[in-house]
Amino acid sequence: MIPLTMKTVLPLFLLFLSFSIGVAQTTDPRCVQTLRTARATYEQGRLHEMQSLLDDCLNNFSKNERIEAYKLLVLTYIYLEEPQKADEAMLDLLRTDNFFKPSDVDPAEFRNLYAKFRTKPVLSIGVRGGMLSTRVHVQEHYTVFANSQGKGTYKSNARFVGGLAFEKSILKDKIVLAPEFLLSGHSFTYANKEAFSDDNTADNVSDATGLEAIIQQSTFQFNLIGNYMFKKTLLRGLVQPYAGAGLATSYMGANSSKFLGELQLEPRGDDVSGAELDNTDNYKSLNFAGVLLVGGKIKIATVYLTADLRYYYGLNNIVNTDNRYKMEGDNIEILTRYGYVNNDFKINQASISIGLIYPYFNPKKLIK
Repeated sequence: MIPLTMKTVLPLFLLFLSFSIGVAQTTDPRCVQTLRTARATYEQGRLHEMQSLLDDCLNNFSKNERIEAYKLLVLTYIYLEEPQKADEAMLDLLRTDNFFKPSDVDPAEFRNLYAKFRTKPVLSIGVRGGMLSTRVHVQEHYTVFANSQGKGTYKSNARFVGGLAFEKSILKDKIVLAPEFLLSGHSFTYANKEAFSDDNTADNVSDATGLEAIIQQSTFQFNLIGNYMFKKTLLRGLVQPYAGAGLATSYMGANSSKFLGELQLEPRGDDVSGAELDNTDNYKSLNFAGVLLVGGKIKIATVYLTADLRYYYGLNNIVNTDNRYKMEGDNIEILTRYGYVNNDFKINQASISIGLIYPYFNPKKLIK
C-alpha cells in the first residue's frame, strides 16, 4: 500500500480538482461552435439572427460562455431598438454573474444601460470568529483583609469570539454599516500573594497566605459598527482596506460568570483548589465599550474573506457594587474561604478575527 504523505496526497488532490473543474466547464461541442458563429454574425451586423441562434444553447453554455452570450444579446437589442428585451437580457447577465462590470472598451450604450440597474449587494451576511484578550483597568481597590488592599495583579487570558455578521453599503459604498451578533467573553487571572496578610480566624484559610483565581465570563454581544472603505487597494487590487468605529453592547445572563480559586498554603508549600463557583451576581448584566478597528477584505469566488484587528475600550465599571460584600449563595465562599472581592474596574479588550461574508444580490432596473 502506498503511504499517504503530503507528496502523494497533494498531486492526487490537484488531479481530482483539475478533473472536477474540467467536467464542470464542459460544454456541448455544438454550442461552442454556436457561440463562435454568434460572434461572427454580430460582427457582420446580422442582428435579427442572434436570438434564434443563441436560444437553444443558453442553458448549455458554461458560465463564462453564458455571460458572453447575454452580453451579445444586450448589444443586439440595444441596436435593434428593443429596450424591453435589452433590459431582460441585462438582468439575465447580472443574475448569471453578480459581480459583472463593463470594461472601458464596451460600447457607451452598453455601459449606460448597465448604470441604470442595481448591481450592488442588497445585503451581505456571514460568520466571523477569532481570539481576544482582556485587560482589567482598576478604578478603585477593595479588600476583605485590610493589608492585602491594592496588592493584587491581573493577567489576561485568551477567549474565543464568534457569531453572525451583516453588512450594508451606504453613501456610494464608502461607508458600510456592519452590525454583529457575537458570543464573546472575558477571562483573566487575579493573583494576590498577601490575600490573608492580617489576622484570620477561619479554619479553612488559617494556613493560607495567597490566592490565585481565574474569572471566566460569557456574554452575548451586539456590535453596531460603521466601516470606511478606502478607495486605494493593496496588493495589486486584491485587498480592500477599511477602518471602522462603533459601539459594543454586551449582555451577561444568569450563570455567565465563574470563579475558579486556588489557595496558596504555607508552610506546607502546596495549593488547594476548590469547586467552580458562580459569581454572576457580582457583575452588571449590561456593559458597553467603544470599538476601533482596521481590516481588509479579499474577494474569493462569490464570497469575501475579511480579517481585522480590534480594540474595545470599556465605558463603564462592570462590577455590581451593591453585591460586593453580599453574604449569599456562592459569594459566601468566595469572600470567606478565598478572601476575594471585586475591585471596581473596566474591561478593555484586543482581538484578531477573520470572517466569510456572502453578498446577496437582487439586480433590478432602477432608472427607466
